[in-house]
Amino acid sequence: NPKETEVQGVTAYADVKDIPDTELAILAIPAQMCPDAVEELAAEKQVRAFIILSAGFGEETHEGALLEDRILETVNKYDASLIGPYCIGLMNTLHHSVFSQP
Repeated sequence: NPKETEVQGVTAYADVKDIPDTELAILAIPAQMCPDAVEELAAEKQVRAFIILSAGFGEETHEGALLEDRILETVNKYDASLIGPYCIGLMNTLHHSVFSQP
C-alpha cells in the first residue's frame, strides 16, 4: 500500500521489494500491477506460490488476458504455483487455514 503503513492491523509495504521473505504472496492490487509484482517477488524474494485476488484479467478484456499471460509466463519460468487471478482465495478445512481477503 503506497499510502499506509498498516491496514486493518496488518503491516503494509509501499513496495514489494520491502516485504520480508515469504513463501506465499497474496496479491490484491490493480491487475496492471500484478505481472511486474509477480516477476519481482519470484526473482528477488524467491516467492514460489501466489494467490491473486485481483480482477481485470481475461474475464474482462483482451488486454487483461495479456496481463494474465505475462503472469503465467513468469510462474512457469520460476516453477511457482498460482491460484487465480480473479479468485476469492483458498480454504483448506483439514489445515484450519483460510487465505483470502480479510
